[in-house]
Amino acid sequence: MAPPSSDWDIVQEVRSGDARSFRRLVKRHEAQAMTLAVRVLKNREEAEEIVQDAFVRAFRNLHQFRGDAKFGTWLHRIVYNLCMTKVSRRRNDQFHQSLDEPGIDLSLADESDASGLELLQDRELREYLSKAVEELPEKLRSVVTLFYVHDMKYNEICTVMDIPEGTVKTYLFRGRALLRKRLSSSLMKEVTEV
Repeated sequence: MAPPSSDWDIVQEVRSGDARSFRRLVKRHEAQAMTLAVRVLKNREEAEEIVQDAFVRAFRNLHQFRGDAKFGTWLHRIVYNLCMTKVSRRRNDQFHQSLDEPGIDLSLADESDASGLELLQDRELREYLSKAVEELPEKLRSVVTLFYVHDMKYNEICTVMDIPEGTVKTYLFRGRALLRKRLSSSLMKEVTEV
């Protein structure tokens, strides 16, 4: 069995005329793109539209992809820019929409080995964490999501968000501090109510 092709190899196949190979890039990156879009927009339907649009734009502009960054980073940049345009339009229209759907699970842990009580506790903690992340300001939420969920390095986040590394570090520090504060107060409230 041949090893899986790298993103760069697939890009070269698409550029050579095999447009169907682009589906492999979509399959590899759509879950992370969706997570980012949902986190920024706080609306799953809008996020689905943005991700679809981002893949269409990536396909149409694949000739501009130089390979300086990973394909996933380049795609995240497209998704992030589309999301920020959508957010900007919302503000201009004075239209704010709340999100009543549950958050994206931030854990990749395998739950098959844990006991029922541990699973319940882990699930509750993930729910608190997910809710706290959703409540962060947009830019902090984006940096935290890119760093912890997508496991991006500082320089990749700089590329996606078009901000300097110092700003990434500041947003990450502020995001962690706010999460710590919110989680601490939520958990204390939960304990005192019992």
